[in-house]
Amino acid sequence: MRKRNALNRGTAVYLGASLVRFVWPCGCTKEEIVSSPAGVLPPSSIRRLVSNWRTNGVTLEQCPKHPDWYSKQSQIERLNREHPQP
Repeated sequence: MRKRNALNRGTAVYLGASLVRFVWPCGCTKEEIVSSPAGVLPPSSIRRLVSNWRTNGVTLEQCPKHPDWYSKQSQIERLNREHPQP
């Protein structure tokens, strides 16, 4: 049996400064500092990115805890309700 190796569409929550919480469709989360090759992005740029990710979804690697989780339906609306933007 082959393991699923698909990317997942999740959402993001801006936590301030350059910190963003990414949320997988299975509900798991990961916090990361968002930067560019030129360095840390300004907060206004990060807020625009997060807004775009909350609307269109962000492509995330497989969840390390739930590698077989998969849903054909988009989970972005549910994730945005469960993880509101502060």
